[in-house]
Amino acid sequence: MSADREKTSAPYEVEDGGHYWLLLFCAGLGIISLVGAGYVLTFGYDLGALSSKKEIVTGSRGVRPDFSAFYRMHAIDPIDPDLLDKTVTDNLLLLEKNPCDWPAVEAAGTALFKKNARREAANVYLGFSQSCPSDGSAERVAAALFYNIKDFEKARALSTSLTTRFPGEATDWFQKGLAEQGLGMTDRAVQSFANTISLSDNQKMLGEQVFTGFSAVYAQAGRFCEAMTPISTYVSLDPARRDTPRTRAMLENLSQQGNCTSYATGTDSFPVLNLGFISVKAQINGVAGTFVVETGATFVSLNQDFAERAKISGGDEEMFFTANGETAGQMAKASTIKLGKLQANDVPLVILSKVTKGFDGLLGRSFLSRFEMTVTGSRLTLATRTPAAP
Repeated sequence: MSADREKTSAPYEVEDGGHYWLLLFCAGLGIISLVGAGYVLTFGYDLGALSSKKEIVTGSRGVRPDFSAFYRMHAIDPIDPDLLDKTVTDNLLLLEKNPCDWPAVEAAGTALFKKNARREAANVYLGFSQSCPSDGSAERVAAALFYNIKDFEKARALSTSLTTRFPGEATDWFQKGLAEQGLGMTDRAVQSFANTISLSDNQKMLGEQVFTGFSAVYAQAGRFCEAMTPISTYVSLDPARRDTPRTRAMLENLSQQGNCTSYATGTDSFPVLNLGFISVKAQINGVAGTFVVETGATFVSLNQDFAERAKISGGDEEMFFTANGETAGQMAKASTIKLGKLQANDVPLVILSKVTKGFDGLLGRSFLSRFEMTVTGSRLTLATRTPAAP
């Protein structure tokens, strides 16, 4: 990963009346909020700023302007004439004179959004992004609007373009993952959600919806045991607040649906070496290897040679963001991982083109989060979770 990439924006969690809201800050344009399963967009535009613009007369006889040239210029569908109120009309006229007038795009898009004309609003932003130099802001708003109206193809196309241009932006990967989930593209969505988490500067502050959405991708494909892993990861990042009867019930429900016996069993402890480094011997699918325990890694990761020895094959190659930077990898699954007296089944992992030199891979949170983790003195203890207090 480039060391000089900008600090990523990400979906962060804040408390509001006991509920968790997922906030995506879109480059100062506004706020995209995910509330439960609903997708709500709230644009924080300063509409008053437009009052300083010279008012444009639309015609003494009330004749509506012909915007056909504008639509052709931006390669977008015509807007229903019934939606062309004064605010929309005035700002489209401004855009006819200057196609790259960003305040006019904001004002027209906001006015259309308020009329619940979300596709038309998305097309205004899309047209701007296709015709003018853009920092990605217009594409982000358009992608979110297309997702909101369940046009997952367009939402994914825009988000894919954004992750190519700005690979270090967690928000873009999150939007891409949502669109891929809507399209039933399980492995691609898993990669996108994984990058959302990996790129976050503070994973503990990520909203619950990132992890429940990640879990839903697996569940949607009938992979219920793997769907438990994102919920376990969410809990493990802040167990004091998140290990509750509600999250236990979520895990139990998935376990029952998938008949996930031996999801995680056992208790054991391991020495913490200098600088917090932990090296362990583990068996994956019965094949022994040497691994680094890495609590900051989203997934267990294996190098290609070990994966072949363990007879683990992956899907399509994608780009992943890890502790070692950006690298090519493939999503896969281990039937069993044994570490001392610990065992976990159906563990999601990624096969990477490069891992920590001298080791067969990393034991990340797709394995570790299934256990309670405590460090006492110079030892790390992993133990099967005890029932949460009522």
